[in-house]
Amino acid sequence: MDWRRIHKLPLSLALIGLVAAVGILTQRYRTEQRNRAVEVVLEYADVRRLAAATGHSTADALRRFRAAGMTGLAVAEDTLQDLQQAGALRVQAAGEETRPGGHDTQISIGDNLTARRVVAHLTHKIPGTRPSPPPAGDRVRFEVRGRPLIYVPGAWDDIRSLPVGLDPIVVREVTAAGLTLVARPDNFLGARPDAIDWLLGELRAAGARTVIFAGEEIVGFQNQIRATAEALARHDLRYGAVEFGKQRGDASLQEQVPERVVRVHSIAGAEMTRLTLPEAIERYVRAAAERNIRLCYVRPPNAVLEDTFEDNVRYVAAIARGLQGAGLQLGPAPAVPRLFGAGLAGRLPALPVASGTAAMAVLLLALILPVPKRAQWRLTVLGSVVAGGAVLLTGSLGRQLVALAAALVGPVLAFVWIPLPAGATAEMASPVSGSPLRYACRHFLRLSLFSVLTGAMVAALLSEQQFLLKIRSFVGIKAAHVLPILAIGLVYLVGIEAGDSWPRTRQRAAQRARLFLDEPIRTWHALGLLVAVAALALLLLRTSNDTGVGVSSLEMKFRSVLDRVMLVRPRTKEFLIGHPLLILGLAWAASRRLSGSGWRRWSLPLLLLGAIGQVSIVNTFCHLHTPLHVTLLRVFNGVWLGGLLGLLLTWAVLRTAARAGPPGEPAVAAASSSGPDAVGTLG
Repeated sequence: MDWRRIHKLPLSLALIGLVAAVGILTQRYRTEQRNRAVEVVLEYADVRRLAAATGHSTADALRRFRAAGMTGLAVAEDTLQDLQQAGALRVQAAGEETRPGGHDTQISIGDNLTARRVVAHLTHKIPGTRPSPPPAGDRVRFEVRGRPLIYVPGAWDDIRSLPVGLDPIVVREVTAAGLTLVARPDNFLGARPDAIDWLLGELRAAGARTVIFAGEEIVGFQNQIRATAEALARHDLRYGAVEFGKQRGDASLQEQVPERVVRVHSIAGAEMTRLTLPEAIERYVRAAAERNIRLCYVRPPNAVLEDTFEDNVRYVAAIARGLQGAGLQLGPAPAVPRLFGAGLAGRLPALPVASGTAAMAVLLLALILPVPKRAQWRLTVLGSVVAGGAVLLTGSLGRQLVALAAALVGPVLAFVWIPLPAGATAEMASPVSGSPLRYACRHFLRLSLFSVLTGAMVAALLSEQQFLLKIRSFVGIKAAHVLPILAIGLVYLVGIEAGDSWPRTRQRAAQRARLFLDEPIRTWHALGLLVAVAALALLLLRTSNDTGVGVSSLEMKFRSVLDRVMLVRPRTKEFLIGHPLLILGLAWAASRRLSGSGWRRWSLPLLLLGAIGQVSIVNTFCHLHTPLHVTLLRVFNGVWLGGLLGLLLTWAVLRTAARAGPPGEPAVAAASSSGPDAVGTLG
């Protein structure tokens, strides 16, 4: 490569951007290491039910589970119907003769403590509730020990599901056990800003530090989510956002209070029946270690075990040990802080990374097209202004667009920049001297390092609070998987000559395109195309969680084995597909024995398939909710394991292909095992 053609400005800005990216990721790593506390929370109702069914007192059960590693208890609000079933209030119809204008229902409350709680919630949650005068039409009359308290408009059936706060006796029991209180408030139709603020203030006064909303909606959904966000901040409450949860209003609330979000992982009761206890334990530990989950919401298995109570205690203890074994601590989980503050000042550290991304794009253009040095300088300045403005002035969307540009440009630049024998440039289209295996390994490591550096720039651009909490996800993830591979194929297919003029470049591209289009289509071409399209479609479908493409039980078991053996499982498309085929393609193209026209054509498809692994490395850094050290270990495991498999595959294939000879020519039989009649063709 003639480096005299490349202007120093894009090279310098790309290097500065890389250094800035490393600085941002260093700050992110330090922040992640300071926030390693994880809470293990059970539902109070589950513990009480388990204790009653197995002959233990609730206090003893709380003590045992706390010793096993439980740090907190989730307590749901009572409803009026719950109080009725518990005998705390009695419902009696007054009769039509006393209320000719509607139904009159009398509610008798047995004690003053419950009466004060019920009256407070009714007054704040149902407009029109008052001590007098009685409302017209249907009404519910509350009294304590024969003394009238308030009237509520409507019928008993209309209000009996209304939540009326936490049981103060349960709250005292949780506090006495030395456990943190996680409140589970329900939404209510009469939610207004003042009512929401009062409710969350009551929960904070009861000792709650975290709220996980119960039911299918958050409090305040649909039009009072802003009031809920403001009340959370005013009362210093954290919001537990359930991973994979489908609560209405959740996404909007997370957007408004990212500094208060704590990620929660829970296994639903129906799913627990399909999992073994070791599988459930592994789920919780992996969620906390690999996805920044900071509150494990544990439900005991609803099943009869050999020793039901003790086995449940051991289950919680195993989760706690697994979390500690993964380098986490048990305790109150802090919310994820901002890395560099809010506003414009917090975006400034990403500015040199954005300029570096623009410089990378200019370098790619200069390497594949005859771009004069003066034009490179101008394009670099223009690109830096556009990319920097996008990051500074357009917020999250601008960061994502610049990060997408880096994810698209980086892999293509790597395959063009690093000399490859398959012919990114015509002068590199001849075999190289030395061992093909050694050559392939050296260039595989160079390409992988380049992909890691590209991924670092993408991750640095996206290392802000909302991405780290997965409130927002990287846009264009499918494009970042496919477009670089197509671009690499186009560059290799058309052919480039560094330093050529524009007319020569256009002439050569047109000539190569005509040769490709004039090539007769054979059956194996059509079959290969179908396989490639199917593989590409599967790759796209498997790039997100809700794909409709299930993971087989065999693959799940294979993943589980890798997780246990390697601590962090490498991505399958890297170590099992991309990396081995890339090494094979590099060695194939570098081999003198396979440089004939019959065999050499196979190196390009192999390199394109190998590019899947490099694109996947970049994509791995786009999983911002995964701790940085886990991402690096995942990539490292993929490189060494995929490299080892690639060496074995390459050795076997090159040995076999060299003996067979080019397609269409007689195969050469091994002298040690074949006679003169053992001649055939390999097509």
